[in-house]
Amino acid sequence: SLKLYKNYREDTVFICSADSYIKNEEEFVKLIREAESIIAQYKGKVLLIGVLPNYIETGYGYIRLGTQLGQNYFHGDGFVEKPDHARAQEFIAEGKYLWNTLLCVSHIETMINLYRTHWGDGFSVAEQIVSMNSHDDDLKRNKYSSLQNTSIDYALLEKTDEILVLKSSMEWCDIGHWRSFQRLQS
Repeated sequence: SLKLYKNYREDTVFICSADSYIKNEEEFVKLIREAESIIAQYKGKVLLIGVLPNYIETGYGYIRLGTQLGQNYFHGDGFVEKPDHARAQEFIAEGKYLWNTLLCVSHIETMINLYRTHWGDGFSVAEQIVSMNSHDDDLKRNKYSSLQNTSIDYALLEKTDEILVLKSSMEWCDIGHWRSFQRLQS
């Protein structure tokens, strides 16, 4: 993000986890375009795509829907990471929770500001790495290895109130989760 920020401060960025499975590519592209259109109206926000849960899953995080802002999008009203079975069942029954896909759209500047505010020393280290001479590979590796290994949802998204959620019914799963991988195989 820091490298992009230098040249594309006003642009929009799409961030996704590497282990998402999305069945319908056309539907997905349409959804990303819708997300980009929405985020253009909300500078300073991060838009997460949430998926309607179609079964009880304790291995996924959930996003609670807040105030509805448009046809399919809402303020985000908090995260619950990997609830137990009873709680996941309540979420589905309540109808105000979506699976957190970690597919998000935002302005690059917004993401940099979130990193700056919530990532602490990690942001300073990342700035140092980006500003290093391109020949300092060993030094870059050493600096990089000093960064805390944490996901974007823990490092940033759970710490901000600037979340929007686009509700989707696309077929999605986290194939980094064994049960999801088994579901795809059947």
